[in-house]
Amino acid sequence: MNTKCIKQDEEGKKKISIYNEKIQLINASSFEEAIKLLFVIYFNSNRINPKNVSVTLEMTQTLFY
Repeated sequence: MNTKCIKQDEEGKKKISIYNEKIQLINASSFEEAIKLLFVIYFNSNRINPKNVSVTLEMTQTLFY
């Protein structure tokens, strides 16, 4: 789920700021696969606006606990 916030600067131009990228990996077959997906998503988002991107990984499988 991408959460985006649209702000306007002093000149009135719209800027899109991604302030939270919350990733829920439900069907990852292994912890290693989940971490790989996390980094792929992080680096793809980081190209958009590196100062305003944060990524969280939420484990939903009981296997990971």
